[in-house]
Amino acid sequence: MKISIGKDQGFSLFELVIGMFIFSVGMLALASLQGQLTRSQVDASVRSVATNIAEEQIEFIRGFGLIDNDPDNSIPAYGDIQNRTFTISRGNVDYLVAMNVTDYYYDQTTERFSTSNPAQLLVSDFKEATVNVTWGDTPGFRSSDSQAISATELGTGGIRLTAIISSVTTQGAARSATQGETKSLLPEVSYTPGNNPDIVSLQLGESRFKESTSPVPRVYRLDEKVETRFDVITYSQTDDGALFLRREEFISVSCECRMDELPLVPEQGGRLPTTWAADEYQRGDLVIKPVGVSASNVQSIYCDECCRDHHDGATVSGDAAAALYDPFRHAGDYLASGPLQGDHKHYGRNSRGELVLAQSSGDPYVEACRMVRVDGFMRVGQDFRQEGRNVFPENFLDDESEVNAYSNWVTTSTNLFESALNGDYELTPLVLPSPPLAPAAGGFPTATSIPTTLGAETQQLRSRGVYIDYLREDLRTAIDCLRVLPEEGKATDCDSETIQFDKNTSTNPLELIPFFDVQLTWLNRWTEEPANQPIDTTNEPVLTDNAHSRGVASNTFGSGTSTITASGHAGNLGLTDTDPIDPGFSSELREATLSVSALTATPPPPPGNTIVRGIIYSGVSGLKATDIQVEGDQANCNRLPDGYICEFLSSEPNVAIKIFNYKKQNVILAACSATLNPLSSGTDANGRGFAYFNLSPSPALDFSISHDISIQANGCN
Repeated sequence: MKISIGKDQGFSLFELVIGMFIFSVGMLALASLQGQLTRSQVDASVRSVATNIAEEQIEFIRGFGLIDNDPDNSIPAYGDIQNRTFTISRGNVDYLVAMNVTDYYYDQTTERFSTSNPAQLLVSDFKEATVNVTWGDTPGFRSSDSQAISATELGTGGIRLTAIISSVTTQGAARSATQGETKSLLPEVSYTPGNNPDIVSLQLGESRFKESTSPVPRVYRLDEKVETRFDVITYSQTDDGALFLRREEFISVSCECRMDELPLVPEQGGRLPTTWAADEYQRGDLVIKPVGVSASNVQSIYCDECCRDHHDGATVSGDAAAALYDPFRHAGDYLASGPLQGDHKHYGRNSRGELVLAQSSGDPYVEACRMVRVDGFMRVGQDFRQEGRNVFPENFLDDESEVNAYSNWVTTSTNLFESALNGDYELTPLVLPSPPLAPAAGGFPTATSIPTTLGAETQQLRSRGVYIDYLREDLRTAIDCLRVLPEEGKATDCDSETIQFDKNTSTNPLELIPFFDVQLTWLNRWTEEPANQPIDTTNEPVLTDNAHSRGVASNTFGSGTSTITASGHAGNLGLTDTDPIDPGFSSELREATLSVSALTATPPPPPGNTIVRGIIYSGVSGLKATDIQVEGDQANCNRLPDGYICEFLSSEPNVAIKIFNYKKQNVILAACSATLNPLSSGTDANGRGFAYFNLSPSPALDFSISHDISIQANGCN
């Protein structure tokens, strides 16, 4: 049988149909992909344009030049930032722009921002602006000259951006091309200067002034930590009124903290201190250094940052002193070895109130910080540093001539202080920089009397302090250059093109030196010599909003003259009335005196025959020793910043002192002394403790005798 194998003659009709079907499906898929790519490209382009529009609107409203609305509508104003809706066309696409604006106000009572206006303020603190840019149903859009995309194919979409617009944001926030002009770039904001004598305007020159509001403390539960706030305002004064130029906001806090584990990366570490940079404060960077954490929930919210950041020990380049929270510390105040090497020493207290060095993670300590507002947030700044102090009668600084004399003393002394600095002035061992000049003889009153010339039987004496921040080396160089600017056209290393600042166009050194004058009346301790007679001054524990009395002088018995002293710590502790937090407390005390005469016909009181003093400690967490009061039986007693002083009135054997005004919820407290025997103790109607101690007068007692008192929990040890 023969088998034949034939050859293929081509595709069958069925095969051809199947092939055409596969080809068609592929072409359709390719066409669909092409359309998707085109639409994706168009969508990305539209979203990019919408984002640009939203950003443009945000930047436009940031650039306002006035606060109030401009009647001529020629200058953008903060008040113009309101809800509005409009359309912008770009590339044949109509974009609908809807701006929603919410005003926020700061409520001093709750210390929170809210949308309600708590005090009928004319201007909100900031606005939250949300810009929504949407598109859709826009026929006629073309991705190219030959291809049209319908509204359906374009689809719809939207972009949303939200920004915070501060009422003090200015056109001068960035470096300006008009650096050489004398006109301020700040928005024009009306300002009402404070009233003398509590708030004193210092003349800076060129119709500009600086003043500090009175420090206002807030006590977190009686006997707990204190937070004190005040602002420093710079403003211009013209015939048309005063205009606000700049505000520096300060808060002093005292905090209970504990040491934490050393960070491994900067993001887990603490910040370098906030420092003054000629025309604004600049926050420090996050670095690897020792850190702490807040150890109590009954204290300022700012204690979280205070405990974390107020540590040294970071490795930095440049001006090393600018990286220290207190550049004037003695070298022995820093840890020389161990995991906390380079950090300044921190101390807690044991049950007897004695200072104990915190050296390991978990160790408790007490800290006091200066907080400075930077970019809307409170940051830990370098410590306050008082360089001058005065005490005045009640009516001084009421007259314009007196204000001018005081202003001239402050500004002249500050200028002389800065111009005398050279090199690393903070490194001079154990010698503080020379303070500003003392008032010229006869320039300020050195004495007053009770009754006063107006017949008043009491006087509210007043204390003021001048503070100057640490002046970084680069800042000192810039200020010194400004003092010797060459004539126009003569270029030197110190010409106006070299010395430029971000926000301040002034070449007046006083506007660039970080100094301020502060009312300290209700934060100082007031004492007399002789004690309490014939003049006594009030010295009550600090209460919220200055509800306590300090420095009110009155005649108690007899005629004669008392030397009144106002004293306090030169740094952060002096603004929070905080117990000593390190062994160097006494070296940082500052004082000023005033002579007060009692003008009565009563014979002067007999002189005291013995003076005894001592330190008062608190060994109870949260209980401030500075709140504890002292009074004498047959003795006149005064509180000092860290202790007390008593003057015996007789040599009778029943002389005693009373220690009182201490309380801690659910804790039994005792007043203890290693050298004195308690006569009795108990609690008053308000549950506050008291104890009497016999002092046993003796002619041998003198200034060298000290009887320390400590408040301890659950009995003395």
